[in-house]
Amino acid sequence: MTVKNTFSQIFGCVALVVVGGLLLSLELRAQQEGLAAQPLKNELSQKVSEGMLKLKEATDANDTPKSLAILDELLKVAEPGDSFDRAQLNLYKGNLSLQLPETRVAIEPLETVLDIITRIPGRLPLQDITQARKNLAIVFFVAIDSPNQTAADRAKLLDKAIFHYEEYIKRAPRKDLNDMYQYANFLYRKATMDRADDKIDLPLIRQARQVATDALSLSINFPTPLYRFIMAMYQYEGDNENSARVAELLLKKEPKSTGNTRLWTMLPGLYLSMGNTAAEKGDKQKASEYRYRAIVAYDRAMSEAGLFKGDKGDDPTSHVLNLAKTYFDIGQIEKGAEVMLEALRANRIQPAMTERVWGFVATYYQQLGKQDKAIDVLKEAATNYPQNGQFDLQVGQANFSLDRVPAAIDALKEADRKGVPGREVTLYLSLAYYCYSADRYEEAVDACKKGLAVPDVKTNTQATGQFQQILKASEDSIKVRDQKRANL
Repeated sequence: MTVKNTFSQIFGCVALVVVGGLLLSLELRAQQEGLAAQPLKNELSQKVSEGMLKLKEATDANDTPKSLAILDELLKVAEPGDSFDRAQLNLYKGNLSLQLPETRVAIEPLETVLDIITRIPGRLPLQDITQARKNLAIVFFVAIDSPNQTAADRAKLLDKAIFHYEEYIKRAPRKDLNDMYQYANFLYRKATMDRADDKIDLPLIRQARQVATDALSLSINFPTPLYRFIMAMYQYEGDNENSARVAELLLKKEPKSTGNTRLWTMLPGLYLSMGNTAAEKGDKQKASEYRYRAIVAYDRAMSEAGLFKGDKGDDPTSHVLNLAKTYFDIGQIEKGAEVMLEALRANRIQPAMTERVWGFVATYYQQLGKQDKAIDVLKEAATNYPQNGQFDLQVGQANFSLDRVPAAIDALKEADRKGVPGREVTLYLSLAYYCYSADRYEEAVDACKKGLAVPDVKTNTQATGQFQQILKASEDSIKVRDQKRANL
């Protein structure tokens, strides 16, 4: 046998093997395609069908525990594996379990359904599968707040909720505003759950906000909750400008809604914050613009929503003081003082703060050179404190600065009558000096003696020396005066 003949025989055998293997492969593939081409037998088995009547009776009676018990019995006789029996019965069980107080029991049957349709895609209608994904996602999300959960447990549950919800959204026949809002809430929860404020996942916050913003186009109405959510996300991002923009939209839509009370109280603060930021950057024009916006926001909150008046159980003190400060920041000091004075007269300042605020108002008028106005404010304040002579003391000092010595002495005596805890040395020293300057020496002597009797004066050598000087000068003046009278 030649080498050529040997090669031909070997080659021929190899060719027969290859061709035979190819034919066998083609035959197996044809069989598989033939099986795949056959429609799935999506029908309940006879044993399961026979038990469905009992299930219907239980569900019609709204007897969920009994319905679930029947389903468990039917699952025992159902066709095994990825059968239509098991898919349909688990779908029923999962949906019914959602009616129980503990919805986590729905997880196992719904996961079984999704496992089956992953292997046999046409086993159930697409609509049923899509809804099962959504329900499973919500069950996982609700389970996060179950008791005795660790942070790791909550994180796993939330990841599963987000995964299944994203799968649901991909397969949903159309996008729905409520679905997207729910998805945004899932992302927000993941960004903030078990995190300190400085550890919040800002990229996820931005993603949640973008999902919610995109969802706005899915409604022809004004989705108030969605706008509130978007505003909250902007606040997490520290974006005061967009927070204020969304707040303005909400307030324009429903200015008198009780649900917008918090927005009315927040809006001026947002503008003030932007004004302060602009001022820090040296942008005076922007700072002034935002501060004017804050003032307008305060006025609108009072006129349109009736806020900051203290008649709704709220405490408008901080808002009044912020408004006054805003006027000060734009150079309108008198207007700021008027805002505080008006609030004091309307009892819109909390009692613990009123004394200080009366003092602020008077001080601002004094700085403006309006001494008479400052005295009037101090007198008005004094009438509100019958047991405290602090404001009478200030009235006296203010009158003395205007050379109204008799009025000053009268005010200080009223302060002495009421009492000025902690400021007795100042009161008696002022009274002694004023009386001495008005040649009312006996009164000066009396004031000095009262001053020297104050316990605190013993540690105040300067005040002690001043009292002694005025006392001696007054007593000497009395002697001289009396001597002159004797010589007449």
